[in-house]
Amino acid sequence: MLKAVLKAPLPEHLIEQLTVKESDANEFRSPLSTDSETTCEYCSALTIVLLNQQVSLDQQEHITEVLYEMLTMLAEDLKAPRFIRTTNGLAMIDGEVVPGIH
Repeated sequence: MLKAVLKAPLPEHLIEQLTVKESDANEFRSPLSTDSETTCEYCSALTIVLLNQQVSLDQQEHITEVLYEMLTMLAEDLKAPRFIRTTNGLAMIDGEVVPGIH
């Protein structure tokens, strides 16, 4: 489900929520070193490992904790601003010009 949502175009109201002024752009850098889709894949893989129940209970507990932390970071990352409003229009915070969202 999350994979499908990540690939869907952003509605206009979310674009507005995820947009900041050019002067505020440096305050909003992603805490993740990987993109949201990759982090989602990691979470999916960990979930499959847990569902297969092929690891010890101790390992399941550790994997569950890692999965929780990754999902929390992913949620924070997905709520963080992505766009800045410049004199040339909308751009990604990392500097990419946005011809169309998604």
